[in-house]
Amino acid sequence: MEDVEEDSRTRICLNHIFEAGQRAGELVDQILTFSRQAAHERSALSIQSILKEVLKLLRATFPATIQIHQQIDPQCHPILGDPAQIHQVIMNLCTNALHAMIENGGQLSISLENIFGGSAVENPVGGAEKDRWVKLTVSDTGVGMDPNVQERVFDPFYTTKKVNVGAGMGLATVHGIVESMGGKIRLDSAPGKGTTFTILFPSIIKEVKRPGSPTDAKSLKGIEHILLLDDEEVITELGRISLEGAGYAVSCFTSPLNALKHFKADPDQFDLIISDVTMPEMTGPEIARAVLKIRPNMPIILFTGYSEVFDEGQAKEIGISRYLKKPITRSLFLKEIQEVLHKTNVREA
Repeated sequence: MEDVEEDSRTRICLNHIFEAGQRAGELVDQILTFSRQAAHERSALSIQSILKEVLKLLRATFPATIQIHQQIDPQCHPILGDPAQIHQVIMNLCTNALHAMIENGGQLSISLENIFGGSAVENPVGGAEKDRWVKLTVSDTGVGMDPNVQERVFDPFYTTKKVNVGAGMGLATVHGIVESMGGKIRLDSAPGKGTTFTILFPSIIKEVKRPGSPTDAKSLKGIEHILLLDDEEVITELGRISLEGAGYAVSCFTSPLNALKHFKADPDQFDLIISDVTMPEMTGPEIARAVLKIRPNMPIILFTGYSEVFDEGQAKEIGISRYLKKPITRSLFLKEIQEVLHKTNVREA
């Protein structure tokens, strides 16, 4: 993207690819987290940006017989949550509405606003009283639900859809996510009168950090020598291009044993080591331990897509400077490198 003109059509397309890649990474991470039943990493985020993204997708996929009406307050407070989970909540509610209107068409209405006090949702399922909330409302004009269906709608594997249309986990997942966030959810429905889901997310007063784009990295420069290690050649090549573009000298290796051999030959030639966690021959943590025995204060960054046997806590115990998850934007990657190198230089000074 940095090599393409700002207003070019190619730049616009590349930016869409970049955003899609970020979303894919978040969704894959959610699948992995759900499968191992681990806690999600939550941060301050704006629901409205995720909601607008979902609406773009819905307009492209919903039939013309279903109209989409939105009322989103751009000044909604941030919440503490996981973007992939919020994306899943919105998609599940909208997909459920689609199935309710698929035969006769109708209108999907979505609103987002700040509210104060918890009285807007009476008899909520889960959640404690809070002072500030972000209220998400998803309504449809579909077939509606009778009381018997409403009683079971949040049960796992319960569904009124036809065979092979749904597994009955959508609304159960929504309920689980909202409840885990300390939120509230309410269902209002009647046969022939449509359905409305109202969700309250506890809001926070905190600045939201936006995901960095590749163009944010232009001011993040360095001159240090970095050893970059990953068993996938395409990763090391992309890493070399990115780091050399920021001014760093880079030595790339796909073999942990070869990388360790070069380090032992002259430990002081490198200012930073960046390594993947899972590799053949030796793992990233094993490399780190071997390096730190030779040079105890050597700054090391480990990054991983997924690891069942190694986590951030173990990384700190070893003495690793940073433990990062793939995928990572170039701007964030360079920022982490600068912070690690700066802390090392401060200690040495």
